Amino acid sequence: MHILDILNYIKMHNKKLPIITKDSKLIIGLGDSFTQGVGSWSTETYKQYNGFIDPLKIPPELQLEMYEYSWVSQLCNNHLTDYTPVNLGVMGKGNRASVKELYLNPKINLYAAKQVTVIYMLSGIERFDFINKEFSDHTSHFFAMWPNPWDKNTTNKQLWEAYARDIWNEKFVCLEALLNIREAEMICKANGWNLIIASAFDQRLTKERFIKEIGIEHTSLIDSMPWDKFLYPQGCKSFMQLLLRYDGREHMADGEFYEYYSTLKFPTEYITTCMHPSREGYRIMAEELYMHMKGHNYV
Repeated sequence: MHILDILNYIKMHNKKLPIITKDSKLIIGLGDSFTQGVGSWSTETYKQYNGFIDPLKIPPELQLEMYEYSWVSQLCNNHLTDYTPVNLGVMGKGNRASVKELYLNPKINLYAAKQVTVIYMLSGIERFDFINKEFSDHTSHFFAMWPNPWDKNTTNKQLWEAYARDIWNEKFVCLEALLNIREAEMICKANGWNLIIASAFDQRLTKERFIKEIGIEHTSLIDSMPWDKFLYPQGCKSFMQLLLRYDGREHMADGEFYEYYSTLKFPTEYITTCMHPSREGYRIMAEELYMHMKGHNYV
């Protein structure tokens, strides 16, 4: 769990933080809402909320269910029962923020564990994260933004407009993603941890796309990426593309799915009305990750 939600969990259920020792084995999930577990509520829960739960207004009583059926928890509960799940996913954040959660949660001593696999579930690469100037254990560590000049009611409107106008382009976001991924690789290598990298929903995280956007003259830089750590589930560029394939709508993977699923009155078997994996969708993600770990002798 993310530290903010762990504290809420402890308060609501009188639980204690997991004790991590030199004998512990961990699965650490990094990412955004696709890691946090948004959308993983049961059919019965969705019925109580008329088929839609707003990710920006998740009732406190639903937080526990969300975490318990994320892919992080299902990977451990369904496949790796001797591992402790550590869900560091934070809704709405980008890849810069995600990787830094590895050392911004001192109350969870990740570095004491015997065996660790970090699964870096990449978010949209257009997102850029600033450290939160109100930083504390009781606030989100980062403020995330992405170019959305069409949203006239956004907070920090001038900053977002400046990002879209003066900073953002495809070359910039690919370079930023490259640096974030290299940071995750260095942390894992320094600690002897396994690393798996996958894309939650962004179709641009491929070597071919990086060469196209960054430029052929930077091939050596692009080659330095740990491409051997990437998981493309069943040949898909993202896990959302895989779930869309299960749903019979793979052609929507480049972004068309947002508009389609937002108009539905109830989640499908694999994807919710807020455009996240359903509980079954997260189960499939966990299964793919487990098979990948087995194939690479991580377990």
